[in-house]
Amino acid sequence: LRWKGNSSLRTFSIYGRRGVGKTEIALEYAYRNPSGFDAIFWIGCETTLSLRKSFTDMALKLNIPGAENKGHDEENLLNVQKWLKMTKKRWLMIFDNADKESETILRGYWPIGANGAILITSRNYYNFMKDINRKGETIKPFSDEESWDLLQLLMGDKWATAKSGGMLKDSDISAAKLWVQKLGGLRE
Repeated sequence: LRWKGNSSLRTFSIYGRRGVGKTEIALEYAYRNPSGFDAIFWIGCETTLSLRKSFTDMALKLNIPGAENKGHDEENLLNVQKWLKMTKKRWLMIFDNADKESETILRGYWPIGANGAILITSRNYYNFMKDINRKGETIKPFSDEESWDLLQLLMGDKWATAKSGGMLKDSDISAAKLWVQKLGGLRE
């Protein structure tokens, strides 16, 4: 997702089963790469209402005149899309929890003709805007060892302290390792 100064709309997807951490990966990417973009926007795709609210929130953050007026969702959408097309700033929009059924709804919110980057999280791989230049890569599962290391990291300081202090039972550690294996490998 690195900005290379090219003038095109680039789209990327993170897809996978429910609960594998797609949203967390997108959030982590946004937090770790703020210098790669001048603006990062989060768009909830669960419902039409969440899409409208997301664009109104964007209009408010961009200080677009009249954005605070209730019932002006359509104007906010149009003004945000205009800003996305006209700005020289580097921006990223994260469309969270999109699904194939929302394709027709998303069309109205897609910044056609704009230059920026879009990251989509979805349960299924789907080329929402039929972008022939879209690139994708399947993320491979971690090895059992990598999954175990990540789980320990996610368990936090108390777990690490208890483990290093020998306060965890061998049966607890074995159960946690078996749990990681049954998940089928956490994702990179």
